[in-house]
Amino acid sequence: MKSLRRVLGAPGLWIGLVAAQLLLASAAALPVTMMVAAAMEPFSIDASQLLLAPIAELMIDNPSLRIAIAAALATSAILSGLLWILLGAGIIHRLHRPASASETIAAAVRHLPGMAALSAYHGLLRGLLVLFAAANNELIRGLVLILGWTLCTAAIDLARSEVVLTGAKGYHPKTVLRAIGRVLSKPKVWVGSGLLTLTGLAISVAILAIAAHSFGDASGAIYGARALAALGVGVALWRVAIAVRAAEELSETSAKG
Repeated sequence: MKSLRRVLGAPGLWIGLVAAQLLLASAAALPVTMMVAAAMEPFSIDASQLLLAPIAELMIDNPSLRIAIAAALATSAILSGLLWILLGAGIIHRLHRPASASETIAAAVRHLPGMAALSAYHGLLRGLLVLFAAANNELIRGLVLILGWTLCTAAIDLARSEVVLTGAKGYHPKTVLRAIGRVLSKPKVWVGSGLLTLTGLAISVAILAIAAHSFGDASGAIYGARALAALGVGVALWRVAIAVRAAEELSETSAKG
């Protein structure tokens, strides 16, 4: 719970990330909104959440709109991922200790190359994991994906934390391999991070389910989806806080040794 208290002690960070992600999602959806508005002329809809009903009808006979929606979803996911890469070091710095917005942004900029390199390693590990899982039967595939995905996520979070807090080299593969070994030697970190990783995935699925189930009547569902998105950000911050605390403990142990 100490990791959760770090997140609750940084409400500005949480609110700022939620606002940034909602803004990015709105920007990614803008082309779809414009396409629907053009298709509906001379009619118009003032409330954006009411656009889902006409979209449901227009998608039936408009393949280009389906492509635009898929592109908007992909763009939103990519922009969200880039946001966490850009601000990753700043998030770790803020969860490590109280800091002003300028200090948080400075830490993000200072460690950006390392965060980008670690994200590349993360993508490579996940790609190899998917290829390995695809070569096995369904039972083994599921176990490999769950265990491997959570291990990779916990290890990369820990590697990022060590780069920011202890000066580890983010571009060096040994930083990632060392983090994997440390996560394997600390099952509590793996389990805690893994449960939050799976919770985050479940929240993402729930958001998609709400959108699909209420596609024709989204008057209230859109606010539920936004609330879940805010919860998802909190869960992700909690997961990072676990890695930050683990990196601090490892640093203290090394100092004593």
